[in-house]
Amino acid sequence: GAEAREVEADHPEVPVPALRAGQILRVAQELCEVIEYSDPVTVQPLPANLEAPRVSPPLYACASVVMVENVLPGAMVYLVQSEPHDTEPEYPIGQAWASGPIQAVRVYPVLAADTYVRAYQMAGGRTSPFSDRVPVGHMERIPPPTVGDPVLAGSRSVWVRDIIPGAYVRVFDGGQQIGGSSAGM
Repeated sequence: GAEAREVEADHPEVPVPALRAGQILRVAQELCEVIEYSDPVTVQPLPANLEAPRVSPPLYACASVVMVENVLPGAMVYLVQSEPHDTEPEYPIGQAWASGPIQAVRVYPVLAADTYVRAYQMAGGRTSPFSDRVPVGHMERIPPPTVGDPVLAGSRSVWVRDIIPGAYVRVFDGGQQIGGSSAGM
């Protein structure tokens, strides 16, 4: 049988009327007259204050992912970047739905040196304050990654440590690349 794969496109935002705390929701998906329902989920109340998120330092030029902490699960997290050598103007570089209190946000274009990045989050029609600005630095040398032991036959992924968030990580067998991903995603 077919297996469902979880990828970013599998998390569509479905418009609904304003939800109330305590509502019990179920979601159905249908394909060729076959329908499946989710388990019920109770709508949670919003916290009294939507706190500013925190961009996880350090940030380096050419990174394609930024880690954001102190986010409300279920909120949308937004990143903006300044112009080089200045704090204004700022332009959007990424957004992600927060699946937990720490969220990896893919950015485009990749981070530029000598700029600043900050974040905010939105949930339930509320917008948080901006995070503090985090400078984007240069990195002349990067540390070597470490392959997590053990690596077992039949595995479909390799755990890697000592990586810089946003770096592109590649796995090689002999001299041939067999896998790759942006660190943090």
